[in-house]
Amino acid sequence: MMAPASESSIHPFSKPLVQCGYSNIRAKFVSVTEDFMLLGVGVIAVAAFIHHISTWEKVVEELTGITGISGQSIMDFAYVTLTHITKTKSM
Repeated sequence: MMAPASESSIHPFSKPLVQCGYSNIRAKFVSVTEDFMLLGVGVIAVAAFIHHISTWEKVVEELTGITGISGQSIMDFAYVTLTHITKTKSM
């Protein structure tokens, strides 16, 4: 029979994050994950806009449904990216 695990040998994620002092690390991880997700859907939205502009809004709707990122955020990201690519001035 195994001896009970000591308090220090328990995996840190088996306790609440705040109790372990990981809340700040978790918040940073979630923020970075969301940033990468926005980058990913932004690239997809830009590609859809360039490839087939007539279905672009449908692609944005689908990306919103999949990721939970607002359609406005996706469109804003795509607008900035397309503006940068085409070197046009913002209005």
